Amino acid sequence: MRSSRPSGVLLALLLLVFPALAGCDRKSPAGGEKVENANLGGPTPAKTVPTGTHAPAVEPTRPSGKRQFKSGMVGIAKGQIARLNIVNTSDDLKLPSPTIFMGYTLNPRSERLAQTTVTLHPGVSTFLDLSWDAVAGHGEKRHQVRAEVTAVNDPTSACVVTLEVFDNETGKTMVFQHIAEISPLSR
Repeated sequence: MRSSRPSGVLLALLLLVFPALAGCDRKSPAGGEKVENANLGGPTPAKTVPTGTHAPAVEPTRPSGKRQFKSGMVGIAKGQIARLNIVNTSDDLKLPSPTIFMGYTLNPRSERLAQTTVTLHPGVSTFLDLSWDAVAGHGEKRHQVRAEVTAVNDPTSACVVTLEVFDNETGKTMVFQHIAEISPLSR
């Protein structure tokens, strides 16, 4: 789903051409328009550190701690299993453990096929399997599925999500992919 908001690049160009849109009417020393503090709906810019100095490492945090991951379609055939993996890479036992909602949908109808909810403590991983046989009954030789994960209470972005398809008999992995977090603008 596309956002109806203009992209950051387009908005920046508009603000340069039409500075009144940003409410800026101050001139820069060179005589051109100066746009200050124009947050274009994206993430807050990181603070810069002067060259030659060292800033303490600060782990980025999210106010809500809610993260969403969605895969593209992946096909599973008879004898194959799709496995949705998630690991909490944090080693900080003081942080709260995220609640993970994970599941599969069948395309093109987006039917919910399987789902589970778990609490994922630091250093722990889990997975959710979906076999071709579990989707049988649709009269297809191949099923197109999508995986979705929502991690609640993950402010330090410690959870990592992957999806693999493997052969049930041999255990050989056929497909392996990292599932990136979806952009907050596309939610």
